[in-house]
Amino acid sequence: MNIEIIEPCGYSKTLNNLLNVAYQARTSFRNSNIVLLGGLLNGEHAKNELSRLNIVVLDIPYEGFADYLKKVDRETIIITSPYGTEQKLFKIMKKRKIVYFDATSPSTLDKEKLIKKARFGKKVIFVGNINTVEENYLAKSTNHRFFFYDLNTDSPSNAICLNKKNNKKSTQIIYQSEIANDSLSMALYKIKTYLPKAVINHEVSDENYDKKKTLLEKLKDNDVLLIISSSTKTDKYIEEYYHLNEKNISYAVISDVPGAIALNIEVHRKIYVTSDGSVSRKTIEDIYNYFRYRGIQGDLLDQQVKSVVQNL
Repeated sequence: MNIEIIEPCGYSKTLNNLLNVAYQARTSFRNSNIVLLGGLLNGEHAKNELSRLNIVVLDIPYEGFADYLKKVDRETIIITSPYGTEQKLFKIMKKRKIVYFDATSPSTLDKEKLIKKARFGKKVIFVGNINTVEENYLAKSTNHRFFFYDLNTDSPSNAICLNKKNNKKSTQIIYQSEIANDSLSMALYKIKTYLPKAVINHEVSDENYDKKKTLLEKLKDNDVLLIISSSTKTDKYIEEYYHLNEKNISYAVISDVPGAIALNIEVHRKIYVTSDGSVSRKTIEDIYNYFRYRGIQGDLLDQQVKSVVQNL
């Protein structure tokens, strides 16, 4: 049996950038108390890495950031929220001479630029995975009224988005193109049904396009793609997200060793493994160890290694 480990196709720029900043902060201040201002939306691997670096995740409401920075010990090193930090917070840290590392995600800055340069009005409906820190930051930094349509749940915020007051040409709808799946299609259809005058005029670029393109080039007919994830994914999502429509690829989503065992993959098949960052590193290692038990030899590709593929 052959298996290749693919760098995660779903581990966002947000978390990659945060971990790079975290490593830099810990390397620069080996014995200092380091705090990440604001929690993380997802990514067990990132949370485990921060814990390993002895960096505390301060998961407090966005509205409490300013008060915290005014009272925190000035010897504490701050890593700003990856989902955006207002200028007034930087001013507080500079005034108090607090050392900080800016971890704002490139994708958050991309969204900010898109909203600021929009030709339309001051209302934005962002369709994606809800994140109140980013929502608050984008609303304040762009001076737009910001609504969040959450793909994961039928939340109260979704009902607010569909209020008739938003049925104006000045209302923008922005969505994450990496969520090219049935949930997004249904959400956009529902919004346009209720708000026919609203304009879908922007999209955020696909953060993982290059990774998925590299993966698709390597996959051949009859190969197996294993996606390690804690969430279930529809066939349509997998085919669209990984661009599998053009090839005869077998695929499955697994979250643990029993899931890997249940697949009972034939020894002669070529297997590719990727993850979306939602499963802990230990669980991923356990899955790899199971495959090694079946006769696969080699080393595990660390999620932070820049190379895309390593043979086992």
